[in-house]
Amino acid sequence: MEILLAKNELLDLGHELKGLSIFCHSGRCWVTQSGDGRDHILHSGRSFKASNGRRLIVTATEDCRLMLLGEELEFKYEPLWQRLRCGH
Repeated sequence: MEILLAKNELLDLGHELKGLSIFCHSGRCWVTQSGDGRDHILHSGRSFKASNGRRLIVTATEDCRLMLLGEELEFKYEPLWQRLRCGH
């Protein structure tokens, strides 16, 4: 699933993230994962693999284009996709 974020836009991916990876195609973002004190900055060509069961928040530090990758991602994140499309 491709996600476009504008600078300073926030995306809360929740905590049901089994096997989720984030790949940054362009731009830059900051990835925060609950229980992890490290900062994860992704820029073009970099990726991040989430730990299972931890909440994940992505903040665009500049306009960015991300790809969310994972098993059954389209099925599991359909409600998320609907929220993004509806602006909620």
